[in-house]
Amino acid sequence: MFIHEVGSRQVQLLDAACRLIARSGVRRLRMEDLAREAGVSVGLPYRYFAGRAELLVGVLSYVASGDARYRRKEALEPDDCGQDSPETALTLALTDEIADEPDAIRLARVWSELYAESLFDDGLRRRLHDVNLAWIDEITGLLADCVRRPAETLRPAGMRLIAAVEGFHSWWVLGMIDADQARESILAAIEDTIARSRETGPGIR
Repeated sequence: MFIHEVGSRQVQLLDAACRLIARSGVRRLRMEDLAREAGVSVGLPYRYFAGRAELLVGVLSYVASGDARYRRKEALEPDDCGQDSPETALTLALTDEIADEPDAIRLARVWSELYAESLFDDGLRRRLHDVNLAWIDEITGLLADCVRRPAETLRPAGMRLIAAVEGFHSWWVLGMIDADQARESILAAIEDTIARSRETGPGIR
């Protein structure tokens, strides 16, 4: 997340950057293009971002914070444990951004582009490393709630689940599968991970 509050002007610039990245990719992103897309003066983006590298880290933080995230409007069907069950929370965390709708696809493309660019950008890679560690902690904690086991014992299972989800997410972004197929595959991975985790260790009484 951001370490400081993001103002409305920054949000305007970050939203514009997301649109540009989704349309043309990270490699073609330039500060002057950002100003044009946002409808501001050429020099204004530099008041908030020292340059392109800092802008990309800002976009990553913006998307990862949840401020730019797409959320599906329809609720999941209540399961046997109720709508607020740990299983539902885990499912929402892993599938809620996948939908065959323009806003969801746009943000998914931005995320994929930032992942690829991090191979060549040390600052972006460090920020992505921190974001992923926080993501692993969140998903492992939700998995621990599902199976009532200490979270530290479930970190490998949580990492494997995230890896599977990212694979299906990438296939969806590439158009190899649609949103329903991606969610069905992720749900199966969640069910399998929960079942295996319940079998491999004592729960919390």
